[in-house]
Amino acid sequence: MSLCKVQQIDSGWAYKPRDKTITNVLEELESTSGWKEAKQFPSEIHAELIAAGTITHPYKVESDTDLRWVNDAEWLYSTTFPYEFASEKASVDIHFDGLDTYCTVYLNGAEILQADNMLLPYTVPLTLHLPLHLKTTNNLLLHFKSAKAIAKELERKYGPLRAGSCNLGDPSRVYARKAQYQWGWDWGPEVMSVGPWRPVYLKTWDVLISGLEVSANVDCDLNRSLEGRVTLSHIYPHAHSMTVVLSSHDGKHIVREERYDLSKHEPHALSVSWAFQRGEIELWWPIHYGSQPLYKLEVIVFAEDGNALDQKAQVVGFRNVQLIQEKLVDTEGTTFLFEINNQRVFMGGE
Repeated sequence: MSLCKVQQIDSGWAYKPRDKTITNVLEELESTSGWKEAKQFPSEIHAELIAAGTITHPYKVESDTDLRWVNDAEWLYSTTFPYEFASEKASVDIHFDGLDTYCTVYLNGAEILQADNMLLPYTVPLTLHLPLHLKTTNNLLLHFKSAKAIAKELERKYGPLRAGSCNLGDPSRVYARKAQYQWGWDWGPEVMSVGPWRPVYLKTWDVLISGLEVSANVDCDLNRSLEGRVTLSHIYPHAHSMTVVLSSHDGKHIVREERYDLSKHEPHALSVSWAFQRGEIELWWPIHYGSQPLYKLEVIVFAEDGNALDQKAQVVGFRNVQLIQEKLVDTEGTTFLFEINNQRVFMGGE
C-alpha cells in the first residue's frame, strides 16, 4: 500500500476551432489540419490565440467586436497520455478542476462527461469502465461549445429575464453558470473565456479521503473551537489508523493532534471536535486591525506498516463576525455595520 497517486495531464495539449462540416467530432482527431500546440496548461483560448499571433490582445484592439468570433466558435482541446495500471483492485478517477463552460469530454472515443458550469470541479470514476475507457496510451478530447449561443437558446426556451442595467452585458447571460462580466460590463469588453482553465489529472487510490469539512468557530466571548468531519471511502481492509493534526500554517507549531483506530471497523465518516484554551489559537483580524494568522488542518490515513495511504488538508482562520443593526436615534431605520472579534470595523465599497 502507498499514498494515492496523482498524475497530472498537463502536456501535449493542442487546440483548434471546431470544423462543423465534420459531423462526428471524433473524426477531427484523424486530421492534423488546424491543430496548434497549446503554449500553456491550464489553458484559455484567447491566451493561446494571442501567443500564436492569431488575434491581438483585447486591450489593444479598437473594438471588442473584432474578437467576438471567438465567442461564437466552438473549440477543441486534445492530448494523449500514458497510464500504468497499479493493480486490478485500485480505483481510478479523472478530475477536471475547471472546464469553461459547456464541454463534452471524450476518453478514447467514449463520452464520459458533459460539463455545464465553469465554477464547479468534476470527478469521473473510471474504475467500473477500465476495459473500455482507460488504456496504457489514452486520448482525451474536450469539445467546448459556445456559451454565448447556448445562453441565447436557453433564453428563447425559458424567456428573457431582467439582468441589471443595459451596460452589464446581454441579459441571456443569467442562464449560464459562467463569469457574468464576460458578456461585457461597464468596465470591460465582451471577451468570453473558453478552455480547461484549471488542472486535469488522474487519481489512482486504494483508500481515499473523499471529504473534509472544517468549521473554525469563535463565539461572542471569543472562545475558539473547531468542528471537522472526515469522509472516507474504501478503507477496509487497507487502512489501519488516521491522524488529524492542526498546526500553524507554516507547519512549525502543532496546536492539536489526535489519532483514530480504523483497524476494527469501517467508518464512513469521523467527527473531530476540539475546544481550545486561551492562548492556543490566535484570532484573525482584517488588515489594519491586527494580524491574519492561519492554521492548517491535515488528515492522513495510514496502513498497518505505517505508509501513508491518503492525505488531505484545509487552511482555516478563526474570527467572529457580527452584523450590527441598532435603531438610529434621530431618524427611522437601523445601522448596518460589522464587528470582527467584538470590534467595530470600517468597510467600504460598492
